Amino acid sequence: MRKKMLGYLAAGIAFFMTMPQAAHAAGNTEILSKGESSQSVIELQQVLKQKGYFNSEITGYFGLDTQNAVIEYQQDNGLAPDGKVGPETSESIFRDDYAVLFASLSGLDGTSSFLSLGDTGENVILLQQRLNDLEYYDYDTFTGYFGPITKESVKKFQNCAGLPLSGIADMDTLYALFSDSALPYTMSQGDSGSSVQKLQMRLCDLGYFSTDATGYYGTITSFAVQEFQKHNGLSVDGKAGVETRTVLFSDEALPFDGGSSAPLQEASLIQSKSDILGNALTLSYSLMGKDYIYGACGPNSFDCSGFIYYILKNSGLSVNRMSPSAFSMQNAWQKVSNIEDLQIGDLVFFNSDAGNYINHMGIYLGGGSFIHASQSLGAVVRSTMTGGYYNKNFAFAKRIA
Repeated sequence: MRKKMLGYLAAGIAFFMTMPQAAHAAGNTEILSKGESSQSVIELQQVLKQKGYFNSEITGYFGLDTQNAVIEYQQDNGLAPDGKVGPETSESIFRDDYAVLFASLSGLDGTSSFLSLGDTGENVILLQQRLNDLEYYDYDTFTGYFGPITKESVKKFQNCAGLPLSGIADMDTLYALFSDSALPYTMSQGDSGSSVQKLQMRLCDLGYFSTDATGYYGTITSFAVQEFQKHNGLSVDGKAGVETRTVLFSDEALPFDGGSSAPLQEASLIQSKSDILGNALTLSYSLMGKDYIYGACGPNSFDCSGFIYYILKNSGLSVNRMSPSAFSMQNAWQKVSNIEDLQIGDLVFFNSDAGNYINHMGIYLGGGSFIHASQSLGAVVRSTMTGGYYNKNFAFAKRIA
C-alpha cells in the first residue's frame, strides 16, 4: 500500500509541476497586472507573503508594492521580470500548493486519502479555489470548511466528469479536477443553486424568461436558453456552457426581439399530467437532504409547503406559494381520503396533533412512504406512513395528475 501511495504522490507532484495551473482565480489565461482589484489579487498577495516577497497589507489591489513583489519573484525564479502574473508566473507561484495537497492526500503524513464532509484546512481551500475557477463552486469566499456547499460542488464536477456522484474528493476526483482536460461547469436540466438563479434573472432581463427565478434548471429554463442561443447565433442545445454564459452576461447579448416565436412562458409549455408527475418525482428525489428552514422555498432550503411549491412550480404546474392548509383546499385536484388508495405523486396532508387544522404536507412515493421537508429532522427526508405519527395524523391527499 505504501508503494502505491508513493506512486500516487510522485505522479501527483509530477502532474501538477508540468501542467499549466489554473486552480487559483488567475486561471490559465487571465493576466493580473497593476491597477486591478479582485479575489485573484488577494490570493496572489497571500501566497507572495507566505513566500517572503510581499510585506504590505493584503488588500486585493494590485498596486506598486504587489508589482515589485512579482518582479522580485520573477527575477529569483528565472522568469521574465515584467511585473505581470500570466500563466507561466502563475504556475510557478502556485505550484508548491499542489505538491502539498497531493502529499497530504497520499496518506504519507497520516491523513486520509480523500477530502469529505466535515474536513477543514488549507487542502479544502485549494479544492474550493479549483472548483470556483471551473464555476462549480459559486462563492467568492474560500472557507476551508468542507460543508454541504462544497459537497454539492464536488458532485456537480463528478457528474460532468462521469465519476461516481459521491460528493467526496477522492484521488480519482482530484486527478480529474486538477487536470488540463477538466471542463468548466455546464448548467443543464436538473441543476439548481444560486448560479442557476442568476442565469434565470439575466434571461429575464433580456426578455427570454418570464417566470420566477427559482434557481432550478427545469424545462422552462432549458427552452429559454435555447431561444437565447437561437437569437445570438450560438449552438442550440438548451445547456448553459461557458460560451453561452459568456455571451449572455456580456454587453453584446441580444435581447428577445419578438422574432418568429414569443418569449417562452410557463403557459406556453404544454405538458401532459404524466410529464408533470415525472418531473415532480425526479426533482423531489434530487433534493433529499436539503436543509429545513421555516419560510424557505428553495433552491437549497425549504419548509414543508415551500418544498411542494418549488417542486410543482419547476415541474410545469402553475401554483402560488401557499400554506399546507391552503394547498389542501385546492378544489381542482381530486381528493383521496384513504391511505390504501394513494398513488405515487399524490400530495399527502397531515393534521396537527389537536386534529383541528392541516399543518404538514409531502409527496407520496409509494410503498407507504412519502418525501417532505421535516422540521423535526431539519431536512428533506423520506418517511413512512404505515404506522406511527404520520399514519395517525394522516388527513387526506390530493391528486394533481
